[in-house]
Amino acid sequence: MKLTTERLLQFQPGEKVTFKADHPKEMANARSTASYTALTYPERGIRFSVHFDRPKMEVTIEAISTKSKKK
Repeated sequence: MKLTTERLLQFQPGEKVTFKADHPKEMANARSTASYTALTYPERGIRFSVHFDRPKMEVTIEAISTKSKKK
């Protein structure tokens, strides 16, 4: 798995993807990359939720909209 900022920029709000990590360091890198992307591109209006399944070596990333819905 190679999670990049470019890949995260393709996510749409509500999209959820699970990646298989090759090494535990990649799992920590996924969280850092998601945080960096959300902070660097605030105009996208997306933050990322990152969940780990350590026994399976899987990382699940969900794109969450930060833009409020108008009523």
